[in-house]
Amino acid sequence: MRRILRLVLLLLPVFSVLPTPVSATPAPSSPTLEAIRERNSVRCAVQAAYGGYATLGTDGVWRGFMVDYCRAIAAAVLGNADLAEILHTESSLRFQVVSGRQADILLSGTTVTMGRATAMGFSFPGIYLYDGQGFVTHRETGITALSSAGTASICAIANTTSIQNLREYINRTGSKLTLIESSSDEGAWSNFLKRRCDLYTNDRLGLRVRVGTSPQGPSAYVLLPDIISREPLGPMVRGDDPVFHSLIQWLLNGLIAAEEFGVTRATVATLQAGNNHDLSVLLGTGEDYAATFGVAPGWLHRAIAAVGNAGEIYDRNLGALSPLKIDRGLNDLWTRGGLMYPLPLR
Repeated sequence: MRRILRLVLLLLPVFSVLPTPVSATPAPSSPTLEAIRERNSVRCAVQAAYGGYATLGTDGVWRGFMVDYCRAIAAAVLGNADLAEILHTESSLRFQVVSGRQADILLSGTTVTMGRATAMGFSFPGIYLYDGQGFVTHRETGITALSSAGTASICAIANTTSIQNLREYINRTGSKLTLIESSSDEGAWSNFLKRRCDLYTNDRLGLRVRVGTSPQGPSAYVLLPDIISREPLGPMVRGDDPVFHSLIQWLLNGLIAAEEFGVTRATVATLQAGNNHDLSVLLGTGEDYAATFGVAPGWLHRAIAAVGNAGEIYDRNLGALSPLKIDRGLNDLWTRGGLMYPLPLR
C-alpha cells in the first residue's frame, strides 16, 4: 500500500503541469468598449500632428503611423476602419484627454515609464516604436556633437521625459547647455526654426520626421550622433479597464505576428493556415478569444485587412514606401536584427 501511495505522490507533479483545455469565456465589462459602441467610433488622441505620424490632409482625412493604428482598432472593434476618430492634443494636455475620457486611447510618441504606469494610473499595452532622445541643429551653427556645443541653447518640450533626460545629462557631464522650454511640441519646434535656440531635442524618429518634412529640406539641418536615453514608445490607455488594455496588447502583437508570418493586407483573405495555429488566428479561422476581448470573431483579420501588418504600417508612413525613407533599425523584426518580437497567439 505504501508503495502504491508513493507512486501516486511521485506522479502528481507530472500530471499537475499538463495543460488543461480552456475555452474562451465572455469578457467582463469594459467601460471603454461600451463607450466606443455607444458613439460608434474609436477616439484616438494624437500628439504629433505632422507628416509620417499624423497629418490632417487638405481633403479633411487624417493619415499617418498613429492614424493607421487607430484605424486598426476601429476595424477590430467596430468592423469599419473609417470609424476611427482622431483628436489632436498638445503634449501638455495628452494625459488629461485620456483620463478625462475625451479619448479612448493616446497614440503618440509617449514614452513608457514606471511612473506613468503606476502613480499616474495609466496603462501601456505594448511598444510600437523603439527610439532614443537625440538632437538636431541648423547646419550653419557648425555643431556636430553635444561635446562641441559649448553653451548652446536647446529648445525642448516642458514636462516630458526629454526635459528630465536632458537635465540628468547636464548634471552628469557638467555641460553648460541652456534649456529653453515650451509647453507644446509645435512651440518648441517653432522657436528652433526662428533661431531662438541652437538645438532642438526630441526622440530621433520625431526629429527625422520633422527634418524630412521641413520646407527647408533635410540638407538645412544636422542630426547629431548623440543619443542620451532609451525611449520605448507605445499606446496609452486608462489603467482601470483591463479588458481594453488586453485587446490593444494582443492587437499590437497580432500585427507584428502578421509580418512575421507574411500576412499582408493583400493576402489575408487568400492565405491558408494549414496546421499553423498562430496563422489561423491571424486569418480568422482559429480560436482568437474574441469573446474574452468582447469583440466579434475575426477581429485580427479585420485589422490586417484594413491597414496591413506592422511592417506595412511603418513602411507606408515612415519607411521605404514613404517620402521620409527612415530605416527601421530597432523597429524591424527580431529575425532581421530588430526588437519586434510577437508573443505566441495561443
